[in-house]
Parts: sequence; structure tokens; C-alpha cells
Amino acid sequence: MCGIVGYIGDCATKNVIEGLRSLEYRGYDSAGVALMRDGYAPFVIKSEGRIGALEMKINGHNTETGIAIGHTRWATHGKPSETNAHPHISGNIALVHNGIIENYLELKEQLNATVVSDTDTEVIAHLIDESPGHSLFDKVRLAVKKLEGAYALAVISSDDPDTIVVARKKSPLVVGIFEDGAVVASDIHAVLPYTNEIHVLHDDELAIVEKNYISIQKDLEEIERDPLEISWSVAETSKGDFNTFMDKEIHEQPIAIYDTMIKNNWDSVTEDIYALFADGLISNVILTACGTSLHACMIGSMIIEGVSRVRSYTKLASEMESSATIIDKNDLVIAISQSGETADTLQAIRYAKRCGATVMAIVNTMGSSIEREADFTIHMAAGPEISVASTKAFVAQLSVLSMVAIAIRSISWGSFHAGKMFTSAQHEIYRCAEDMQMIFDQEDKIKEIINDISGAKSMLYLGRGLNVPVALEGALKLKEISYIHAEGFAAGEMKHGPIALIEEFTPVVAIATDGPTYKKMLSSIEEAKSRGATIVAIATEGNEEIEELVDHVIFIPNVGELFVPLMATVPLQLLAMFMAEYVGTDVDKPRNLAKSVTVE
Repeated sequence: MCGIVGYIGDCATKNVIEGLRSLEYRGYDSAGVALMRDGYAPFVIKSEGRIGALEMKINGHNTETGIAIGHTRWATHGKPSETNAHPHISGNIALVHNGIIENYLELKEQLNATVVSDTDTEVIAHLIDESPGHSLFDKVRLAVKKLEGAYALAVISSDDPDTIVVARKKSPLVVGIFEDGAVVASDIHAVLPYTNEIHVLHDDELAIVEKNYISIQKDLEEIERDPLEISWSVAETSKGDFNTFMDKEIHEQPIAIYDTMIKNNWDSVTEDIYALFADGLISNVILTACGTSLHACMIGSMIIEGVSRVRSYTKLASEMESSATIIDKNDLVIAISQSGETADTLQAIRYAKRCGATVMAIVNTMGSSIEREADFTIHMAAGPEISVASTKAFVAQLSVLSMVAIAIRSISWGSFHAGKMFTSAQHEIYRCAEDMQMIFDQEDKIKEIINDISGAKSMLYLGRGLNVPVALEGALKLKEISYIHAEGFAAGEMKHGPIALIEEFTPVVAIATDGPTYKKMLSSIEEAKSRGATIVAIATEGNEEIEELVDHVIFIPNVGELFVPLMATVPLQLLAMFMAEYVGTDVDKPRNLAKSVTVE
């Protein structure tokens, strides 16, 4: 959460603004920049609202400078306002901050300065300004020792006018160094226009950043570490011909599936998993995540149990430690995160490791905190996902989890059978990617459905078996981008309470694909229909029967049962997107939400 950008080089303010624009999905309550002017303290311009409001305020000011920092905020301490917006200044120092300082009230009492904002960040600025260090780096180094909580900081000072000092703990921070300058950011999207070689700071590290120079230090010792080379291109972080990033990313899902399958060495993954299970030490698989990734975990747990017969369940990451989950050395914990920086998932990993478990990470971002803390990692290759609502990362996660389930199953089948199982699964996943176009071809029909149900104040999503998490994910997509109340349920539970929500014309989305639960889904459809609901069914192609029973039907290709969730989620994404467009909300930047949740 919150976006940080710092730039050293020509047109620094302009480049910071462009960087903030690429990170606006991380925060949009307010924004600001601080720039260095010869012989003066940093000049700060701030605005409530989004980047466009900040740009209007900048017009008319001379912002030519060779060094600047900027911030786009997602409020944690203090309501959105110019006063609470970053950067914050104290004396000759200006800084931007992502994270939460847990002991800021205690530190505030120790300051000589008067704090005028409601933020924890201003306390850090005064703390650095009052620090006894002789250089900006020393001042920051001494100040952060007093901080408890999470932070990614970028600090400038007129006393060191050619330098940005950065520091990181539990919040992501990356640096790009190139011939004509340097850029620091909370996300690689802001760095890619300048270089694809990324220096990733680890916890408790600081860095001195100058033009074409970086010195990373921890406990006054210099850290030598090669930069990561990122394969994403700048073009991948633009909308192209699509109106929204969400639309673009939905249509990139076949590519995300192909790349995730092709770019992973599944033989190596199988060897790693075999080594874990070979001695009979692992008896349980626990999956953990938040949000959309949690729904992928729920599907993954069911696939692992169904395919491998190994006990598996899903635990909400934010509740892993809070509920004192029983974990020990016999457990494999699989943690899933698109960004690899999700704070609750990181805490769940740390708890699991303290309990002696082995941790596998499934992430979409190389060099992320979750990858570094896990015992081993499988990378999705979904490419950059800009829209706050996750889409292509979800199908990439499902692809990986399907292969993991088969790898676990292969242990008891032997290598010969494992090879055939892997080949069969890969072919089926590739076919899913290829056949997804059939769903895209029904977009006009889905828009017509939206016209019929657009007046809905609430919607219900029903599924059974593997489609229960799909229903939960469909409901999440609708409410997070259209702000229409939606709930997903196991269809069998509808008559135990949720059916009371159904009244005349309430839209009910029923995932009624072919398989062992199909007949029971028809009974649930009849129950909802008899109460006046408008039924939208997701069904398997060729099912003529269901068209006679429901008001609208969207067909998905006929795929193996394990891969139905991968396909059935796509029309639900389109339903949510078209509904959001119809009611006029911001599809890519829904209110109150940020893409990467890096605070607890």
C-alpha cells in the first residue's frame, strides 16, 4: 500500500510524477512531491485526491530539479488531507513512507518539534532531523533503530543534495541504477522505464543512492548482491488498446497460463516435492493466503486431497497465528501471493516456520519478501497485474496448484505414472488456455445480461464442490469493483439462511457445470427460481437442458473436472467488469482498496 518514487537525474519531478502514475493502484487518497532547489530546503507540493489533482497544483511552479521524491497515499494514520499527505518535512529533510510505525505515539512524546499532522510519518521526519548523525545516511540509520513496525523510506536533504537515502523493513523497496541517474520505488513498475536490473532491499537494510551508484548497507557493513533482471517490459504495464487494465488482464489470461506452464521446470518442482514427502515426514498440506489468493488456496486444498489423498486444508493468513493454528514439522505450508509482499501472508509464513513447518511460496514477483522467507518458491509468470482486482494471477495460481497436486500424487505412483500424469495435466491446462476464447466470444451476451440485472442491490453466487470457491471469488470481484453487495455460498447452505435474501428479481449466479454435483445444483436453482430470483447460470457447452430452466446462461468449454474452476471464473470476471462499467465506478482503482496490502 502507498506508492513511493524517488528520482535522480534530468527532469526529476516529471519522472517522479510518471512513476507515481504507474503506482496509483497502490494508493490514491492524496499525493505529493518534494524537490531539491539549490541552497534551499526541499520544496513540497501536496494535494488531496489523485495524481491529476497534484499535477494541476504543480502547474505554475518551477519544478526543474535533478532530484525529487514523491508519494501516492492510502490512508492509515489520519484522514486523507493535504496536511496528512506525504512528503513530510522537518528542517532540511523531506521523506516519504510506506508502512505503519507501531510506536509512533511513544516517539512523538520524545520529540522537540511540534507534530502538525495525524500521521506516523511526520514523526519519522522529525526523528531523523533531530538525529545526532553527521550525514543524511547516519541520521536515517540512527533514527530507524528506534522504529517499531513496518517501513519503506526515501529521504532527501539539502545537506546532501545529490543523494536519496532509503531504508526498508517489512515493506517493499527497490532501486534501479542507470547511466544517467537512479530511481527508487515501492514497486518495479516505476523502475522498468529506466532499467530492468532491480536492486531489492531486504529487511533492516539501508542504501545510499546517487546517480548511477548504490551502496546497500546493514549494520554498517556493505552488502554485495547482484541485481535481479526482470523480464517484464514497459509495454506490459500499459493498457494498449483496452479501456482498462482489468479488461486487458482478463484477456491476457491464456498467455498467463501458457507462460506459467512453459517457464517453470516441472521436473525440478517434482523433485523438490518428492524430497519433502519421500521420508514420510509430511502428512498435511496447509494453504494460506488472503483475498483472491485465498480462493485459489481453497480450490488447491480440494484438488490436493482429491488427487493425492493427502490431508489438506486452507487457513486465512491473517488468522493463522491469531487462532493458534496447530502446525508442526510434519506440515507443508503453501503460501500464495500475487505481489509476494502481502503482510498477513508474511506473518503466517513466519509463524509456520517458528512451528517447524516447511514453507513453499507461489508468487508472481521475483525477489519478493515471501520468496526470500520461504524454503522454496514456484513462480507464476502472469506478468505485471496493474488492476487492483486480481484476474490473471488467479488462473496462474490455479495452474500451479494443479501441477503441485499431481506432483504430490506422483510420489505414491512412481516416476513412470507421474510422467504420464504430468503430460496429461499439461495438455489439459494448455487446452483451457486455448479454449478460453469461447468465453470471450460471449461478451456481448454478458453485456445483455448486465442490462437485465443492472438494478440489483444485492447478488448471490452459488456453487458446489470445487465451484464453491469460484462462487466466493465471483462475489468478491463484483463487490470490490462495482460496490454492489454480493455473497458467495455453497449451494447446499442456501436453505439454511441465505435464501431469506432472495426476493423478486434478485440475481442469483449459479455455477452449474457438468459433473457429480450438477443435479443438486439444479435443485438449488429451482429453489431460488421459485422465490422470484433471476437466474444466471454458468454451464458446460452443449447443455441444452439448462437453457430451459434459467433466465440467462453463459457457457464454458467442456474440460476435465479439476480444471473447471480455471474456466468458470472467467465469465464471472467479465460479469463484474461490465457491471462496474455500467454503474460507472473506477474499474481499475476501486475505492478504499490498494493492490498490494503491505500493512496488517
